[in-house]
Amino acid sequence: MAVLPLLDLAARGEGPAVARRAAPEAAVASFAGRAPPCAPARLDLPALYRRDARAELSRAAGCEVVAHAVLADDREGAWLTLVDLGAWSVLAATPPRDPAVADLGRRAATYLLQRGEQRPVVVVPALDHERGVSNRTTAALDADLLAALVTAGRGRVAVRARPGVVERLRESGGEVRRALSAGLALEGRLDARRGAFVVTLRDLDGGAALWTGEAGLALADYDPGRDMDRFTTDTAAIDAALGERLDRLFADQVQVEVARALEAAQARLAAGHPDDAVVLLEALRGRGPPYVAQVEPLLLLGRAHEARGDLARALTALEEAAARAPGDLRPRDLLAAMALEQAERLFRQGKRPWYRFDDPARFEEARAVLQRLDGLELSAPRRADVEALRRRIEDEL
Repeated sequence: MAVLPLLDLAARGEGPAVARRAAPEAAVASFAGRAPPCAPARLDLPALYRRDARAELSRAAGCEVVAHAVLADDREGAWLTLVDLGAWSVLAATPPRDPAVADLGRRAATYLLQRGEQRPVVVVPALDHERGVSNRTTAALDADLLAALVTAGRGRVAVRARPGVVERLRESGGEVRRALSAGLALEGRLDARRGAFVVTLRDLDGGAALWTGEAGLALADYDPGRDMDRFTTDTAAIDAALGERLDRLFADQVQVEVARALEAAQARLAAGHPDDAVVLLEALRGRGPPYVAQVEPLLLLGRAHEARGDLARALTALEEAAARAPGDLRPRDLLAAMALEQAERLFRQGKRPWYRFDDPARFEEARAVLQRLDGLELSAPRRADVEALRRRIEDEL
């Protein structure tokens, strides 16, 4: 027996991992009563899917079988598999840990045995349902599912060994049948939102789904991106998930900076310095599209322009806010209130003690201000005020 390099799910080269990686070799040594022959340090695991590479390993290590361990953490220990070098199939495995996953393996093995299926089946890396990546959690589920399938199959189901699967699929661009020399694949999909692990047995020759099973899982502190670079075979999925994560981090940073700018601008406005507030808010919006899209700075900008007597710019800022947040009543209500106030003032400026001396130009300006509210959804009382003032203007004209 030789011992393949351990797959440590919980460590990535840290100091404590060294002792853990030695544990399978020590276990074999204790069982055999001697130091076990170990695989070469620079072993190319994906190459073991080739018969000539396995024959070379057999000659170099003087063995017919290899042991492989997947370690979850210090408390749970490792999943161990015994692999036949000639067929690269699992001869035996430690029992699965999760009863629900054990049931999935039993049901899948029963289906295969009833069909009399002789083709090798491979457990391919399970995927996160929403992001399409594999991670530390799905890798542990893969190890448990493989153990469940082997245990339930009792040596009558040909199960491909796990070592090298991820690297082999990356090299082949995801071509499972040729890369892993298998005719069937167990594909897991983890739906963390539902707490469900769905497994499908697929015929790799035609692509048909032959059997599907589902197990409920209780997940704690699940992170779909945790170690996804180690276990995901689709690099495009990694890029997409990284992009999503970076977008989320950037969006959080934008919100922090917006909150700071709003606090400073509100303080300047409350202190009677609206010009300073306008400068701060315009500088914030000048940082780019993510900041321009924010509604709160526009609302405050409208109030600041109003405080400095520039109602035209105040209305423009509020119109932009209403367009960017059509479902938010605040920009529309504030816009209508300012427009009504300005139109009323223009109307009063146009009135004279004797109607012959009225200023129609001011009435036209007031009507133009109200027209900015056309098509804007307002509350019933606010719309009634707008229409009442519009009728007064029209009567004077």
